[in-house]
Amino acid sequence: IDSTGNDNDGTSQGSMTSEDLVDGKIGKALDFDGSNNSIRRAGLSLSTRGSFTLEAIVKLSQSGVKQRLVTLEDATAPDNGPQFFIRIDTSNFAQVFSRGHENDTFAIVTDDVDLNDATYHFIAGTINGDIGKAELFVAGVSQGSVTQSQFTSDTMPDIVLGSFLGDLNEQFLKGVIDEVRISNIIRSAEWIKASRNNQFSPGTFVIEGTPATPGGAAPTSIFYGPLVGPFGGPI
Repeated sequence: IDSTGNDNDGTSQGSMTSEDLVDGKIGKALDFDGSNNSIRRAGLSLSTRGSFTLEAIVKLSQSGVKQRLVTLEDATAPDNGPQFFIRIDTSNFAQVFSRGHENDTFAIVTDDVDLNDATYHFIAGTINGDIGKAELFVAGVSQGSVTQSQFTSDTMPDIVLGSFLGDLNEQFLKGVIDEVRISNIIRSAEWIKASRNNQFSPGTFVIEGTPATPGGAAPTSIFYGPLVGPFGGPI
């Protein structure tokens, strides 16, 4: 369910049932089986030309295979058309991919953090539409960037969670996906870091201290004057 009010609700695919709605890092999350589960939304109501930010929390349940986390793509050419997505590679590392046009070369950024450790990880990717710069963030920290042609499409992009629309083995994810956020602007590194800290350690995200007591002795009297001029003598 799209919680923003833009009505970009997704539809479950494969064998997903109500039992796949599980406790996540924050509230409820979705458990994907790595076989045929995905969430799909056709015609995302966001700009098709420009900048995007993808954010998600994931906890993996398998390793050694390619797995899609969040995918934006042109449904008219799912295998070789414009795509921007985050996936997990065969080494359990996060990757952000950008392909700007049909049959264009992918721009790829890969981290070196093994994500298959049965814990939750915050992953984000940005694409700067003005210059085609793709950047990957893991745990709120940039893992590097690369510049490629921007993501563009003649149709509204489709969103897929846990897979994608093509037939390249589908790259189904096995594990829990939580707190997916898609923005049609590029979020700053500071924004992404703050989002991660707020979600993973809200108790320490804002630190409150004891109000300070003013120092020194309290005054016994205050005297202004004597004044001169038209106001006359002392106050």
